[in-house]
Amino acid sequence: MKQESLNQRLGDLWASVIDGITIDLAAHRIELTLHTIDGDKREEHGLSFHGVSAFYYVKDRGEKRFRLPTAATLELTSASYVGMERIRIEALLPRDRVQYSSSPGFLLEIWTSLLFVEASSAVVDGDRFDLNLEPSNES
Repeated sequence: MKQESLNQRLGDLWASVIDGITIDLAAHRIELTLHTIDGDKREEHGLSFHGVSAFYYVKDRGEKRFRLPTAATLELTSASYVGMERIRIEALLPRDRVQYSSSPGFLLEIWTSLLFVEASSAVVDGDRFDLNLEPSNES
């Protein structure tokens, strides 16, 4: 998997309208159906994550995240793969639960919100990108 190629394909989805998001915990999958409009031409797109081991959604920034107006549409403002080592999310839990952490490599900006996704592969318009993740020896 070439990170540049994956990011180029994800970049093609920027400013897409999100028609639907499905989070399937049992199948470890997140799927987005999207479309772009260029002039009078509408193009359908798909983005899915497979082998999802973690995801984290943050609605807006600061105190704004508690104001939850209903949006008529959602826009995929940007999408990128930043690598599994750039972001680490850990909960401040008792020491016996410290293993509940993740390193999401995918970052989706939806308006002023962020969706972080840790997954073993992504599919962009039918093209699969495997991340070839190796289990770590963390204890």
